[in-house]
Parts: sequence; C-alpha cells; structure tokens
Amino acid sequence: MKQTKRSRISHCIKKTAALLAVALCLHGCSRLQAVDDRAVLEPQTTVAEPGAHAFSGEAEELSPDGGETAETSDVPSNAETVENGPSVPGAPGIFAVNPEAAASPQVVLKLVDGETPGAQDHGHCIANFVSLAEAISGGSIHIEIQDTHLSGDNVTILDRMTDQDPLVDLAVVTPIDLAIFGDDKSPILSMPFLFRSHDQFVKFAESSLGQAFLDSPGIRGIGVQSLFFIDEGFRYFASTDQYKIRDLSDLYTLRMASGTEKNMLYRSLVGQAGAFIQWIEKPDLHDSFAAGFDVAPVTMQEFQGLSLADCAQNLSLDRHSMSIFELVIRDDSWTGRLTAAQRNALQQAARLAMRENLARAPELESALQNSIRDSGVNLVETQSHADWQKDVSLIIKNNVPPNLMPYYQAIDALG
Repeated sequence: MKQTKRSRISHCIKKTAALLAVALCLHGCSRLQAVDDRAVLEPQTTVAEPGAHAFSGEAEELSPDGGETAETSDVPSNAETVENGPSVPGAPGIFAVNPEAAASPQVVLKLVDGETPGAQDHGHCIANFVSLAEAISGGSIHIEIQDTHLSGDNVTILDRMTDQDPLVDLAVVTPIDLAIFGDDKSPILSMPFLFRSHDQFVKFAESSLGQAFLDSPGIRGIGVQSLFFIDEGFRYFASTDQYKIRDLSDLYTLRMASGTEKNMLYRSLVGQAGAFIQWIEKPDLHDSFAAGFDVAPVTMQEFQGLSLADCAQNLSLDRHSMSIFELVIRDDSWTGRLTAAQRNALQQAARLAMRENLARAPELESALQNSIRDSGVNLVETQSHADWQKDVSLIIKNNVPPNLMPYYQAIDALG
C-alpha cells in the first residue's frame, strides 16, 4: 500500500501540468444548486467535529475588527483563569486552564516541521501554540518538537501521518501539501492575487469561511485534521539589477528559480508570462542568482533569512500570493489519544496562537520591508492588484472548478 501511495504522490508532483490537477478530486465534491439565481454549495453531510461550520457559499457578515459578529469566549465558565506568564510569549494576557483536560491522562504528542529552518517565522507561532496547549491542558498534554532534519519534507511527513504513523502526531504543512493528498478546497488558497492584505486574510481565517477550509481535510477523510492557519506573509518577485517586475509581461523570457514545485501556481503563471522556470531547493536561491537566474518568488522573511540582498537588487511589491501554513494533527492522535476535554484545550490553544500570529504578521512584514529597503534593495512598485487579477483571470477560470468557485469569490469579496 505504501508503494502505491508514493507512486501516486510522485505522479501528482512530477506529471501534472495544470495548476490544480494535483488537488481537484471532483468526485464526491459538493454539488451546485440554484437558489435565487445564486450558486451556493450544498451543505456537507459529514463533519470532522460536532459543531463544525458548513459554509453556504457566501461571505458571512463580519464585524469591523474582522471577526465574526457572534463572538464566543475561549474561557469556559468553569475554567480556572490565570495570568499568562513569560513561558507563553506574545499570547493574550489571559488564558484558561481547562479543569477536565487537567484531570485527563498524560499524553505526549510529537510535532514535526519540514519547512526551511531559519527562513520562516512560524517557529515562533508553533512555540506559542505548544506553550498554550500545555498550559490550558493543565500539563496533561506535552508536545515535543522533533528535529526537522530527521523528518523529511512535508509530503513525506503527511504520507506518514495519513498512514497513521504513531511517531508523528502534529505537523506544519501547506495547503498544497494537503491538496496532494486529496483535499479539494486547499488549492484555492494558492490562487494568484487572491489576497490583497493581511486584513483580508484575518477576515477569512477568523470566519466560518476559514473554518470550512480547516474542516475540509477531515471531511475529505485524508487522515488528518487541520487546527489553525499561520500567516507567513506575502510572496514577492525578487530579481536581479537589470529586471524590475511591474506586471506579468516583465517576466517574459526570464529564468525563474522556485523552490515551490508542489505549488503548480508558478507553472501556470510563468507559462502564461512566457518565462522559463527551474525548481530548486530554497537554500540554493542565493547560488541560483549567482549562476544566472533572473527572478525568484520569495517572502520578506525568506529574502532576509537567505541573505538575497547582495544578489537580488530588486524586490517587486506585487504580493502575488500568500505564504500560508496549517498545523494538522493525525486522526488517530485526535480521536484515539486525546480526551474530549484535551481536544477542546488544543482548539483553544489553536485559536489563541492563530490570533497572535495574525496580529504579528503585518508588523513583522513591515519591519522586514524597512530593513530590506535600508540594506539598499530597490522596492519596486507594480501595477494595481485589480490589474494583476485581470492578467491572471484565465488561470483562475481554468483551475478553479465551478463547484468551488463560490469559495474563491467569497474570499475575494472580503478584500
């Protein structure tokens, strides 16, 4: 069975030429209904957890601060409320110890992260989540962060999790990783120029629309449950001194180095622009520019962390996609190793950690942008977001199936 699964993954990564062919498992998806001349999604009949949201296909009404209009407290009425100590960096000032979770049997969960060490900020968010989970559970949950060098890449990690490998309980993955394993909604989050701002992503992540995406892997039965989103910032085009990327035509004939082969966005985007692309590992981006590559998609954190300022003198402020991660937990760990109270504790920790990350992300990106500018890099203003969306409209049309288009439109409307 393992060999068959790896063969399927290899085929998805290496053979697929379209942006979302790795993910659009259309059989079994929700069907379209016509209601008052609007296309909405038929409610799902199975859910990952009782009370999970079922998205209607329209963006819900949001409060001015980006949250849902009906806010629920993270503090159960019977919980012991304690001040947040230094061991929970950046978390909200008060969290709740769940007494039922504290009385549950002790459990140790192993968390792995296959992302590039040193170039990502989500380590801060994960450390925050771990501290919160252990505190809210009253110490009945202990989470060990595993050595990433021994874990493999995200696909390898997810392969182990979907086979219910007991050595992996939690992992940080991308939506495209989940798409490879059959989650149909995840690829939408990688659509070019979908998100305009961090504020739009906050509205999405904290709404029932965002919850529908978190629920999706469990509903699709791929073997994991998704707990929360991590905002890692926008991706931008970094380029050498002679090339400034202001619109899609500026990519024509350029050589692009990308470490995101799983994300087929760049195949379609670069193909439409008439550029050439070669897949490389992210730590080699610096050497790739030195070897003659012209452009690469990076986050501000990657640009700074990989020391690209001395070889990529231009950074276009195009915001062509968001770098989004999700923390997932293995099904057997969720239902078989944790009590209901401990699952509740993890969900509370997830909400608090995500909120702290969503508040921190724009401030971090702004600070990084100022630092990159001060280092002498030219920050290139580009055409408007609306013009970019117009340029890539064919990619959206060809790669978002009709039954999932309401989700794309609802996210877009939040901007």
